[in-house]
Amino acid sequence: MDLNTIRNNPYKNLMRFALPSVIGMLLTSLITIVDGIFIGQNIGKDGLAAVNLGIPILYLFLGVAIMVSVGGSTLAVQRLGTNENSTANNVFNQTIFTLICSVILVTVLSKILFNPLQNLLNIGVPVSKYMNDYYGIMLMVYPVMMLNTAFGMFIRGEGKPEVFMKISILTNIVNVVLDAIFIIKYNLGVKGAAYASAISVILGLAVITQYFIRKKFKFKLGRFVFSYKDFKNTVFNGSSELIGQLSMSLTTGLLNSVILNVIGVIGVAAMTIVGYVGYIYSMIIIGIGQGMSPIVSYSFGAQDYKLMVVIRKITQKVVFICGGLVFIIMILLGSKYAGAFTDNINLKMLVVNGLKIYAFGFLISGYNVIASFYFTAIGKAKQSAIISSMRGLLVLSVNIILLPLLFKETGIWLIFPLTEITTFIVSIALIRSVVIKPKKIIEKGDIIHGSDM
Repeated sequence: MDLNTIRNNPYKNLMRFALPSVIGMLLTSLITIVDGIFIGQNIGKDGLAAVNLGIPILYLFLGVAIMVSVGGSTLAVQRLGTNENSTANNVFNQTIFTLICSVILVTVLSKILFNPLQNLLNIGVPVSKYMNDYYGIMLMVYPVMMLNTAFGMFIRGEGKPEVFMKISILTNIVNVVLDAIFIIKYNLGVKGAAYASAISVILGLAVITQYFIRKKFKFKLGRFVFSYKDFKNTVFNGSSELIGQLSMSLTTGLLNSVILNVIGVIGVAAMTIVGYVGYIYSMIIIGIGQGMSPIVSYSFGAQDYKLMVVIRKITQKVVFICGGLVFIIMILLGSKYAGAFTDNINLKMLVVNGLKIYAFGFLISGYNVIASFYFTAIGKAKQSAIISSMRGLLVLSVNIILLPLLFKETGIWLIFPLTEITTFIVSIALIRSVVIKPKKIIEKGDIIHGSDM
């Protein structure tokens, strides 16, 4: 990574990292979205509801995986910024080992909690059967998916974002083809969708593993010396991501319970379809954040604090434009979008009406996500955790409980935008409050004050 090149054209270099990351994340998310389309068209609302009701399990995996991989990759890339290549590679291998141990524990925990989760939701037999069929397989798929995500972060961290993008393209093509074969041709239902996901992500892991074994770049799979200090820093620095994802797990379960009471199974199916838009947009913003993070971490390690602020400001402008585009598309084409998942008129109308309210959150949420990524990249885990916990648990939980009581069905769709608006105010205050004093001055007057942030 060459800081002089980045300084000369920060926008171009941000896009060089961000675009492959966005494409990779979008393609990764399409594994879930394509499953949803095939399930919705061939199985119906019960199948869609079953997939959504188990989403808290996915968030549990994501929480642990992103905590370990974001924390570890941030630390490793900071070491690259100070030319500590050997210790950076040690952090890489320790991070992968830690992640493997973590996802094994999460898999065991998820299997134990799966039936109690179903009993808590008090769902009917058809939905319960679909949940068992789908997640019985996906609980074995998610650990592999998490490893792929972690490897992708390190590939981007050493300046090769296009590599992970190509791997993602391959896995998604395989997934789409297998979905069509298993669900339509062989009529395997939700099990077919899960089998397709399993084969595609295992193929992706095989390709990625070969990359780290055979290549001659900075990160290479091999032995490592365990460092408790690096482990502690990894967990601490990635803790905000864990808080965010675990909060989403809890609040998604709470939200599904509220929707079942207010609207019923068709409401959960509608939120599943609307939620796919949120998932896609989230992947776009996370991809941009992952593209930004290694540049900011590297700049922080090299003590070029002005550059990292410039990159952060450019990134937040980009995500605002993205949010505006998604908002306009959903308002204008919401009916066509809903039609891709279902032919049920009542379900389509519920989705279209919900999107008209829900979509306002896209205008703001990107700023909050990037602010959290930025604080993680510069080692400010406390600020990042505050943002993640607000939008993922504190404000969100209050809104989930109060808004449906006050506004019934409309309140359900207001939850997302009102949560992001509240968090947005706090994000701005946190960014303005941070002062970074460099140990060495890159240029005269390079101390970064809150007003610069």
